[in-house]
Amino acid sequence: MSRAAAILWVSRRDRAVVAGALAGIVALAWAYPPEVHRQRARIPEHAAGWSDRLFARPDEFDELPAAISAISCWIDWRTGRLTPNDGLIRHDHPVVMAALQRQQSATSLVKLLRDPLGYLWRYGFGWNEPRETEDPLLLDALAFGNLLHDALRAAVTRLEVSQPGGFASATPQEISDALDSALNAVAAEWEQSQPTPPPVIWRRKLQDIRDLAFVALTFADDPLAGQRSWTEIPFGGDYHARDLTPEQRAKLPWDPLAPVIIPGTNLRIGGSIDRLDLAVTGDVARVTDYKSGKPPRNGSEPMLKGGAELQRCLYAFAVRSLLPVVNSVSSRLLYPKAADGGLYSLADPDAVLSGLAEFAAAAVLLAEAGNLLPGPGAANIYNDFAFALPGGAKESYFELKSPLIAARLADLAPLWGME
Repeated sequence: MSRAAAILWVSRRDRAVVAGALAGIVALAWAYPPEVHRQRARIPEHAAGWSDRLFARPDEFDELPAAISAISCWIDWRTGRLTPNDGLIRHDHPVVMAALQRQQSATSLVKLLRDPLGYLWRYGFGWNEPRETEDPLLLDALAFGNLLHDALRAAVTRLEVSQPGGFASATPQEISDALDSALNAVAAEWEQSQPTPPPVIWRRKLQDIRDLAFVALTFADDPLAGQRSWTEIPFGGDYHARDLTPEQRAKLPWDPLAPVIIPGTNLRIGGSIDRLDLAVTGDVARVTDYKSGKPPRNGSEPMLKGGAELQRCLYAFAVRSLLPVVNSVSSRLLYPKAADGGLYSLADPDAVLSGLAEFAAAAVLLAEAGNLLPGPGAANIYNDFAFALPGGAKESYFELKSPLIAARLADLAPLWGME
């Protein structure tokens, strides 16, 4: 009978040392034959599994469809021409057509205009960023903005119900009291349904939100004649509208389930307007989009920001579509963090809205033609889909492909350079 072979496996590197220094001889190894060093990347004598077998037989792996596709993709990414691996697909692809027929939001339109390939991944394939599963140590920008909007909505709603003249006639003290009550209710609801930071940080963030909300609500703004105000008012069949009762819908200035179409396109849009002010005569409207981030540098007047700033334009489309009697719509951005007030009204709204509608129509035609290429939005540091782009995309891929993409998407390229 042969004796069973004994194997002693030891690491050649010391894990306790960051530099990975060579480990000394193990004391238990004195009774064993001389050690044999096995390279981690060696071809195994006996395959332990399917991947091990393919690693041992590179010629066999090279013939697999996955390997052929991967090599082809690697070559296409480094070739001075546009290929299917860059985002060219066939005309009228059913996945693209289905994505275009869905209700569009400001977020989806930004993707379509600035990053068509990202639009395909998000709204065609359904890719999404994983949700936070653990209690955060900080409150991220998205959560901060959502809390601020919830507090503003609740405060204005309270003032419209409790004040004889509504929000427009409220004093700073009345606004402050309504805001305190609203923020307490919003924070309590958030704590019940969302992960929150540690108490010290949470209280500090709530105070920051309270300060910004007070600045936004007390901003010096001449009220419209007989003004009524609504906040977070849904339009275009947004999912918030579907949750409203018939009584709640009746209190709105329009039917929140009525479709809203961008002129010259078949794009249906929906969402919620941060704040709508409407004159008693119904012919003058004012929409305000609150921004919790930093105001534009040097106080420059933002318009479309290369297609990244669309909310107030979509708001104006909604007001004109749902309130035909309105002949004057003022669409503004309000940055409470700005020292000088930070109110930016859309200059020459008719021209801006007309231009945006033309770019949206061009984006639809390009997508239907199969030109789902990565635009400038793909290079954004906050792009959730950066993992699906080539490694080192900013250093090589975009430098090689951007001129070709701009030429292929020539009808959209002028938008990307607009302020």
